[in-house]
Amino acid sequence: MSWREEYRRASFRGVPFLLAEAEGAGGRKLARHDFPLRDAVLHEDLGRRPRAFTLQAYVLGADYMAARDRLLEALEEPGPGLLVHPYMGEITVVATGHRWRESSREGGIARIEIGFEAASEARFPTLRVAPGPAADLAVEGARATLDETFAETFSVAGLPGYVRTAAGDLVRQAAAAATDALGRVAGLDLAAVARASRVLTGTLDGLLATPARLADRLGQVIDLAAAAAGPAPALAAMTGLARDFGAALPAVPAVTETRLVQARNQAALVDLVRGRATVAAVAAALDVAFVSQQAAAAARDDLGELLDDRMAGAGDGSFAALRRLRAAMVADLSARAAGLAPIVERAPAATEPSLVTAYRLYGDAARADEIVSRNGLAAPGFVAGGRPLEVLAEG
Repeated sequence: MSWREEYRRASFRGVPFLLAEAEGAGGRKLARHDFPLRDAVLHEDLGRRPRAFTLQAYVLGADYMAARDRLLEALEEPGPGLLVHPYMGEITVVATGHRWRESSREGGIARIEIGFEAASEARFPTLRVAPGPAADLAVEGARATLDETFAETFSVAGLPGYVRTAAGDLVRQAAAAATDALGRVAGLDLAAVARASRVLTGTLDGLLATPARLADRLGQVIDLAAAAAGPAPALAAMTGLARDFGAALPAVPAVTETRLVQARNQAALVDLVRGRATVAAVAAALDVAFVSQQAAAAARDDLGELLDDRMAGAGDGSFAALRRLRAAMVADLSARAAGLAPIVERAPAATEPSLVTAYRLYGDAARADEIVSRNGLAAPGFVAGGRPLEVLAEG
């Protein structure tokens, strides 16, 4: 595609103008340090300098004065605006200054020299109480409360052997499910999880008689599995475990008092696993290094729904602990989302390599892999022109 085909009509804030010439400037922000009695100097790199554009614009015609006034009003509006640069495409810029001239000799034309700088999102530090410690305390409180609730509900004392057997089988399923949830994560060291599972299953007869210890040991297996995965994989794995565990279990027929107790034990074990997995997912989210506002907000909303599901059938004690955990999680992830760049859509004007796209957007070709990964591009060397890409809105 020739440059004439890619050339676009110039405008700023939707006000069109004609362009005679365009200049650009860029580079790095450098702080120069001089030292006494030394010939060398040190240049400290402070980041990329915002790109600057100088346009020699003009408007002409019998009604050029009206066109001139519309352009001057657009240039003098506060804040950033969209510049359609004939050679560079769409750029969000700030108008830094302009000067114009008219003459009776030429007549019917106003020549305007305009300065622009590429704009960045305004993000300022805010003073707030760090929600991290509050969230950590809420996590520990929810774990303890869920274990206490289970210990108050679960019992196999004085019941036939098949009730103990059914409960033991379900505990083994829970321990296996915690490990299986990590199945798609490669290269994990699951030695600690395996040891905890062996201790759990090897002492199961005694643990069934002491529900508080059983809850603690089963919770350890879930927490160790989450820790082995790392924050982001653990968030996904524990969310899946919290939603899916026990969904395929057959209902216990409520035909005798013994069966009713068996059904209650099964429900208590499922609630414990789902609850502890939910808490593990929240704990993982607190450590995830989210890269965008949308990612942090999506995790917050998903975990909020998960906690709402857990609270729906919880008793008073568990409900209060889960509600505190939800409030702390929302505060933490909302505060972190506010300090992250949003994902926006940008479309290359023409087909180009991802390296060019990254350099054009960020001034850093090394970020090409980020664009390729986020958009699932099968051919990084050919990013299709005109097709929107999801990219971080930061320079």
